[in-house]
Amino acid sequence: MKLRFSIGAAILAVTFVSCDSGGSSEPNLGDKAVARINDTAMQVYFIKIQSAAQKFRAVRGVDPADVSELVSERLLDGPSATDPWGNPWVLDTSSGQLTVISYGADGQPGGSEEARDRQSR
Repeated sequence: MKLRFSIGAAILAVTFVSCDSGGSSEPNLGDKAVARINDTAMQVYFIKIQSAAQKFRAVRGVDPADVSELVSERLLDGPSATDPWGNPWVLDTSSGQLTVISYGADGQPGGSEEARDRQSR
């Protein structure tokens, strides 16, 4: 039993060390993992919104002007109409294809880190 505790303690210690930035401004392993999870979650949102927009286009013959049209047509649930920061997703069709955009934490174009823009591929 003591051996199991020692191995568990060692794993726990390694986990804490790898996630502690030690005051450094460099992203640590924990920050990178969280960022990767967040980016993956954003891609799920993008797919969900693009799918709803395709259904809208099939019925209406035009792209939706914004996500509120997708919600009013019951193609998208209300909570999915805003990005993780509570800002409405932006739908851009200027390239001829629908691009879903989040302007990040500040809700404004541009920015870095949490305020950086993210868009569907």
